[in-house]
Amino acid sequence: MINHRNNTKSLVIFPAYEVGYSELLHFLKSMEKNNLLNRLLLICPADFFNVHQVQVPFYIIDDFKAHPALVRKIEAWAKSNRRTFTGIIGVDEEEQFKLSKRIARRFKLPFYHDRTCSTASNKYLLKTAFKEHGVLTGDFALFSGLDDPGIERVGFPNVLKVLSGNGSQYLFRNENMEQLTENFHILKAAVRNIKGDPRFRKQHVFIDGQAVVLNPRRQFLLEAFTDGEELSCDFVTCDGVVQVVRVVRKIKGPYFGYFKGYHLLNEMELGQYNIDLQQLKELCERIARALAIDTGQTGVCMVDLKVQGREWSVLEASIRPGLSAFNHLMYEIYGYTSLFLMAKQRLGMPIDIRFPQENGAVVYLYARPGEKIQTIDSSSLESLKQTLHIVHIHFYEDTGNGAADTVTDHSALLRGYAILKNIDGEKLPELADFLNEALTKMPPAARNLFEKRFLDFPKLLIGGNDTNE
Repeated sequence: MINHRNNTKSLVIFPAYEVGYSELLHFLKSMEKNNLLNRLLLICPADFFNVHQVQVPFYIIDDFKAHPALVRKIEAWAKSNRRTFTGIIGVDEEEQFKLSKRIARRFKLPFYHDRTCSTASNKYLLKTAFKEHGVLTGDFALFSGLDDPGIERVGFPNVLKVLSGNGSQYLFRNENMEQLTENFHILKAAVRNIKGDPRFRKQHVFIDGQAVVLNPRRQFLLEAFTDGEELSCDFVTCDGVVQVVRVVRKIKGPYFGYFKGYHLLNEMELGQYNIDLQQLKELCERIARALAIDTGQTGVCMVDLKVQGREWSVLEASIRPGLSAFNHLMYEIYGYTSLFLMAKQRLGMPIDIRFPQENGAVVYLYARPGEKIQTIDSSSLESLKQTLHIVHIHFYEDTGNGAADTVTDHSALLRGYAILKNIDGEKLPELADFLNEALTKMPPAARNLFEKRFLDFPKLLIGGNDTNE
């Protein structure tokens, strides 16, 4: 048997399926910083290297459109380079983890059970598993028509969403039957003719011991809307032992399901937001059991939840870490990302997690509906860097590519984000508005008023810092 820990020729495979380039870049930086980049086989599209000049020792270029062909590529690469593999990092939730499973089985690598993959990639199955394992979650129903009896059980306000996939697309909040009717027709029309999107493939699953086919084009999830502060956390599980990796507070944004930013909490701030770390750990243990990964398996999982007072309600979970701009933020605060911890697990290395003393925030920069973005003048933000503790400003590579804002998807309005350290979290919503205003072009008169205003703003935000440095 190969001792993978001491065998530097043995690598972990990472098919970076639908991973944003910022998230991928900071995962790679984490690996490089910890002298583990030479233990990784990265699989990603060619344009990542066109955008980021990262020196990755071992990689395969692929577009993920033909899974069997990719497996053959990996076989040929491993033979040519005389390499073996210790494990695979699976993040292909929108593929129901089929790609990761295929690669894992070919190379006899450990991976999650089929039941775990099905549950984690289908919102209805996930909610059902929560109920079965005592994980508090809102009422829900598998929804296929306006005469569905589940409407009465779920009540209003409620949320209508697609069964699979991640992100904030195809998400509607309904206050009454009139809104539900309108949004149901919008959603049905939007998904009817979609082609080639794996989120809308039929899933063959077992419910209560019966074989069932779930059709994401005709069936949706209707769930009770839960009020409260929205949080996200990652947790690590290893042979039944759970550790919480990070906790992020989400700041409500301009559209339902979209956020102004994320506040990465340090240990002291957990108590300020009624988060008991031991209680959260116990909740994550129940979620691991619901996902059937509580014993004999390792992984890094993500949970979205609401907290109101001392009451918690779980929205969703997955068997992959959270993938968003807060990966960049986590790298700045922790020095690594959750994907890095997943890689260490797959390499058979121990991990040690400690909550940092520093905090930080991501602030999203939005375009206004209908605004044409060709070039971005970030000089206003650059001038605020020192005053507002901004450590990085990032603009997405496809800003200005003509993507349309639609009723089912507002991601085209996201043009970038700012990373901040050591901020007052209570002021974060106001700060997000302030930074977005700073990026908006103004006539000279308005600009003068704006410049005068921002000189006093940091004193309110940070608590008396000298803004005239």
